Amino acid sequence: MENGALEDIEVTVTFLEMHVPPAYSPPVPYNRQIALLKTKDIPLHFYRYLMDRVGRKWHWVNVLRLSNEELSAGIHREDRDIRVLYLDGSPAGFFDLKPHLPEEVELAYFGMMEHATGQGIGRWFLGAAIAAAWSHGPR
Repeated sequence: MENGALEDIEVTVTFLEMHVPPAYSPPVPYNRQIALLKTKDIPLHFYRYLMDRVGRKWHWVNVLRLSNEELSAGIHREDRDIRVLYLDGSPAGFFDLKPHLPEEVELAYFGMMEHATGQGIGRWFLGAAIAAAWSHGPR
């Protein structure tokens, strides 16, 4: 990249659909101090921190470019469901559900930070995100 030119990045977007809740939910990992907390009026700087730490290697930059007003209008909706994963007392990941469509819930963002990967938590965490999505009663 010369003179500040932007580099093109190839992007693949994949959509998956689930029409019935799963029959099985992975168990909570044992011998770990894990918490999953639903946020209420998450501070903008904390949401941006989570988005950066989880999404940096995936180039999740669109949210980081929003103004405070644009970001707040999206994430502080009454129906938005953002949950933060904590591992041993520190943030370790998050997921963001958009249940504002009457027939579906979108798992807009889901991911874990580097220090939390490879520890047997991901399967349970994804199961928790799926259970949270189904808790909104999509058809």
